[in-house]
Amino acid sequence: MFSKLFQRKKKFVSGPIQGRLMLRMGVYWVLYHVILWHAMFIFRYVEFRLEASSTGLHMPIGQMYNEFLLDYYPIIFCAIIALPIVLVDLMNLSHRIAGPLVRFEHALKDLMAGKDVRKVSLRKGDLLVEFQAEFNKYLDWLHEQGHATVKDADHMTPEEEQLLDDVEQLRRNVQSAIAEVTCPPQEQFSCEDDTVISSTMPRP
Repeated sequence: MFSKLFQRKKKFVSGPIQGRLMLRMGVYWVLYHVILWHAMFIFRYVEFRLEASSTGLHMPIGQMYNEFLLDYYPIIFCAIIALPIVLVDLMNLSHRIAGPLVRFEHALKDLMAGKDVRKVSLRKGDLLVEFQAEFNKYLDWLHEQGHATVKDADHMTPEEEQLLDDVEQLRRNVQSAIAEVTCPPQEQFSCEDDTVISSTMPRP
């Protein structure tokens, strides 16, 4: 019971899907802020150079970068703090896709194992609802096909039953005729004994 409850609350269910999305989002997040940081510094540097051309002020680029870092370092802390929030939200969103895919995967494995799968149910808020409807239609069709096959194998029409009885009666008549030809009535018991003995003796 506790394991099922844990599985229902588990958000990270597919490493290949959710893990790759979260890793790519983290890389994009870092690249975005690195580009933003240096773009802001370049803008600040160009602005200073324009002012220096009219005022004659001069400042080394290293000193300017240090002052820029002291002025805008809160951007780095905000980016670091916001990154886990973005990744958790992405995990929750991707769970709406990865969760149904894992559920469909388990249903297909059950079908290959010979189990009876009637319907796949998704949670409220999951995506791939359209695929769920089509998948359940396929399961209904598959169940109907299997039921029809069993029904055809078990059910026989009166004509088919009569034909089967005629074939069985014909087999018995042929067997009796062969027995009468190969063994006269007075020797029937001895022939039967010889037949039993010959059938039980090992062949060379």
